[in-house]
Amino acid sequence: MRDLVIEGLDRYADLGVDGFRFDLMALLDLDSMKELERELRAIRPDIALYGEPWTGGGPSTARIPTNKQTIGGTRIGAFNDAMRNALVGSPFDKTHGAFLQAGKDRAGLMRAIEGQWRDWGDGPHQVIQYMSCHDNYVVYDKIKESKPGATHAEIIEMMKLGYLALFTAQGVPFIHGGEEFARTKQGHENSYNAPDDINQVDWSLKQQNRVLFDYVRDLIALRKAHPVF
Repeated sequence: MRDLVIEGLDRYADLGVDGFRFDLMALLDLDSMKELERELRAIRPDIALYGEPWTGGGPSTARIPTNKQTIGGTRIGAFNDAMRNALVGSPFDKTHGAFLQAGKDRAGLMRAIEGQWRDWGDGPHQVIQYMSCHDNYVVYDKIKESKPGATHAEIIEMMKLGYLALFTAQGVPFIHGGEEFARTKQGHENSYNAPDDINQVDWSLKQQNRVLFDYVRDLIALRKAHPVF
């Protein structure tokens, strides 16, 4: 299985694919991931390698799972779910809010902004900072569900605060496509089997929510302009 994975990814890298994200990465053993990293960096030294540092429920069958506690000594990154939880709340309870909705969990957010890499990595380059990804609610819908009565304008302001934390934190900022202009999936928490009208990116929102898009664009420029980030 190790050979199958490595040979498959080698082929993609030869074709120019410049990064891979591993689903339920803790199900993969660390030795395989280290060998995979060596092979892929020989093809493309700057290739991006990161994944979910959990199993999806239950223990890993790997002798040494690839998770937050074991990736030290590699250049493999892992999602920092602590940042997500501190900003928008637990993804498993739609009513649960955190710092953006109610100023809660300030200590957790401060720890996440500092990167938390001292707990489980060699540096900020291994910490993938995010508010949402393909799973669970998009940020707009999560805030709407957990902050009943919030207006559209208020949700946009909360999202701006979230992106400010994300792009000034230590680590690698990650944005789910379309979130920079307040994408919505109409309240669908897990839309893997939903039709295109839920999952497609509605580009008209980019104009409607231009103030958020410009804010995120400028944060990216700020981050690129200053070596401290």
